[in-house]
Amino acid sequence: MRHDVEKAGGSVTEEEAQSFRRRYRAILARADEECPPPDPKTNSGRGRVARSKSRNLLERLRDFEVETLRFLTDPRVPFTNNQSENDIRMTKVQQKISGCFRSFEGARIFCRVRSYLSTCNKHGVPPTEALASLFSGTLPDFIASLQ
Repeated sequence: MRHDVEKAGGSVTEEEAQSFRRRYRAILARADEECPPPDPKTNSGRGRVARSKSRNLLERLRDFEVETLRFLTDPRVPFTNNQSENDIRMTKVQQKISGCFRSFEGARIFCRVRSYLSTCNKHGVPPTEALASLFSGTLPDFIASLQ
């Protein structure tokens, strides 16, 4: 799917999207056979019947089909969430190294700096250049053009 969307310039026609959705549903139907829901009679206690991780994923993929396949028709939605995960990774690394942030204000400052660097990177401005322009009192061109 991903390569077809990329070849089409970021989104596919509605007809092609419907074709991919049919294939997606067929794959989920096969997965449903291989990973059936648990038998409610085996529930040993109160509450919901426990499901396996694979069953939970299958149900989520089915319940959120529109969101999962949004990249097919909306060129603003990337195929993967890798950039989002990369954006939060340094925050988690910082927490692991020091155990926590010493103050809420310190956490806010850290996140603000990481956000600035990530945004600059997405606009092709290297981190060293972004920091140099920040400390010299200027803004990168893409930010200056927004004001």
